[in-house]
Amino acid sequence: PVIMAAVAAARASSSSSSDTDAAAAAAAAQAVTHLRTTHDSAKLAAVAERYAQIMARAVLGQPLRPLLESEAQRLRFCPAELAGKLWDDTNIVHSVFGSACYIESSWPAVLYLAWKYSDSFEKAVLSNTNVGGENCHRGAALGALMGAALGEAAIPARFIQGLAASEEISREIDAFCAAVLPAEAPAEQMTVEQQAAAV
Repeated sequence: PVIMAAVAAARASSSSSSDTDAAAAAAAAQAVTHLRTTHDSAKLAAVAERYAQIMARAVLGQPLRPLLESEAQRLRFCPAELAGKLWDDTNIVHSVFGSACYIESSWPAVLYLAWKYSDSFEKAVLSNTNVGGENCHRGAALGALMGAALGEAAIPARFIQGLAASEEISREIDAFCAAVLPAEAPAEQMTVEQQAAAV
């Protein structure tokens, strides 16, 4: 929900304004609002805010790598330098960032993997899986970011079709997106109120 709130806020702001900064700010504010319903953590709120801004900018078409480089620089690391080392991703994530679930470890690891594999959803999420450690949280955040940047077409069909109950999951995702992003949903998935609001 935090991710979709950010995307919805970005889309809503961008449809009424060409100002990407305003859309990113709206996405960040919405993400933090949602986060605070379950987590009262300044650290998580700060990362949610930056994650939502990157996500919103990616959804609105800004190139992913410069966004990631800017955030990595703020955290005092350079993804290009790390990717240039002769270490594999497992060594970089475990030795440089740490593989625990703490946001201080997982957020920089997401940034690094998204930067290194910025042109491949598949390579990014498979590398994350193979790195191990706390790869579930990282994978969800990384997969959403890569999907926002590259689009649904970049997700290999076997990743979707290989899921148990993939058709049911697809319908649930479509219904959720129709509720959150009604202007983008097919008319048959919208309620009468949503159809009227989309016009």
